[in-house]
Amino acid sequence: MRKKKASVTAKMVTLFRAFADGGLTSVPDFHDPFSAAMLGPGFRILQRFVERRLRRMTPEKRAVAIQQFDALPIRVAVIDAELMARLAQGCRQVIILGAGFDTRAYRLPLDGVTVFEVDHPATQAEKRRRVAALPPAKTRVVWTAVDFERDSLTERLAEAGHDARLPTVWIWEGVVMYLADPAVRATLQSIHTRSAPTSTLILNYHEPSEQRGLRRLLFASIGEPQLGLRTRYEMQALVAEAGFAISADLGIAEQAARVGARVPNSLLARVQRILIAGC
Repeated sequence: MRKKKASVTAKMVTLFRAFADGGLTSVPDFHDPFSAAMLGPGFRILQRFVERRLRRMTPEKRAVAIQQFDALPIRVAVIDAELMARLAQGCRQVIILGAGFDTRAYRLPLDGVTVFEVDHPATQAEKRRRVAALPPAKTRVVWTAVDFERDSLTERLAEAGHDARLPTVWIWEGVVMYLADPAVRATLQSIHTRSAPTSTLILNYHEPSEQRGLRRLLFASIGEPQLGLRTRYEMQALVAEAGFAISADLGIAEQAARVGARVPNSLLARVQRILIAGC
């Protein structure tokens, strides 16, 4: 990403969550009322334009159109459900790596949980300006600025007050596809080092596809090239190498089944996976 500007893809993810909150998703009861407030003026205009167009379509055509971005709310809902299950088991620390404009601390019942939002300084600075207009977070949020390609995640988290003796839920969503192997290995090792027994890693990644060249060109054009498209076998090997035990690696059909959504047929849906592992 461009060093002094917030991530464009983080804004696109927020836009799709805003669509889903408005009912443009097959995920039952999807709820993210704060996503629209995270969008800047340009994206708010785009949101209203697309929503008007979709609502004018017949139900059949709208359902087909929604499939093009429904993989994202499905992903969010699956991760939310996994997070809440772990918190129900007593975990009280959550670390969101590459948090972007994540709203979990504002919309989920996280009373008594400390949420560490870890992200690039430029994206985090813009987010902090935008959350000032939101109601207070439902729990304690610790802002932790980290450049994954250069900074020591272990050191930054220790400085921020993360307690490595207690279980942690790690959410790594929408990030690893932008990182080369050395940065992914270093981050996984930091996560494992700071994970007490029964900690959980929830990791979203993308597999390569037949349209890999087009995807690379698209993301490179906005300054956020996808350096790390990995097969499930490559991703599982990296996670296992770091010392984690993988309990699930979900494709889109399994993700949709978990949250009661329709299985979308889009490029993102075909490449999106969610891996769950523990110490």
